[in-house]
Amino acid sequence: MNSPRYLTTEDAQHRPVCPQCGGPLRRVHRHAIDMLIDTLIPVLRFRCVTAECGWEGRRRRLQTQRSDGARRQVL
Repeated sequence: MNSPRYLTTEDAQHRPVCPQCGGPLRRVHRHAIDMLIDTLIPVLRFRCVTAECGWEGRRRRLQTQRSDGARRQVL
């Protein structure tokens, strides 16, 4: 899915960036619709910390498998 609201972070080692201004994002509480979407596509909700921007939306959450077989979440 290439919709901006479901974009994944380019590099799992870095914090996600705002798709509008490129500023840092902060995780916020999810809305009911986010939880519904999360049953199909794992998503988290973020808000841009730049006051002038104000972007808020979903970013896809990825899961990877560690060498010991356990799963971990990658933002």
